Amino acid sequence: MSPGKERSRDNIEAKSNDASECNLEMLNMMLLEASEEQIVLDDAHVPGEDAKNAFDEVAEAIKESIKKSRRSWKIHHESSMWARAAGLSDDELTSFSRDDLVQVRNGQASYGHVIFGKLRLPAVNDKLGEGFIHVRSWGLYCIDL
Repeated sequence: MSPGKERSRDNIEAKSNDASECNLEMLNMMLLEASEEQIVLDDAHVPGEDAKNAFDEVAEAIKESIKKSRRSWKIHHESSMWARAAGLSDDELTSFSRDDLVQVRNGQASYGHVIFGKLRLPAVNDKLGEGFIHVRSWGLYCIDL
């Protein structure tokens, strides 16, 4: 792991008692690397109740991360990243629920439990078909798109 990338959840939570601030801080600072040698994932499968409950815990953080990613890509990168959602408001784009989590994989890594999910974006459905994003969650508050 690169220097400066490792920060514990306890350190983040010590900064604030507000979970949303912790969520956003965790989203902004954690870029953890894992290879197949470091983590063994189960096969992709339809999410069960445990996966949906875990999703409920991080759904708002996923929504905030999507909004932030969309703004960042529009300003600093290729605008085509979110082109299929160009006519949608942030609220429309993030109008998904636990029922839109269509596939998951999970496993243990040195930094805790990891869940990978394929999430349908119901508002993105055009000539290319349904829109999906893939998310990675570890610990309680960490999300990568």
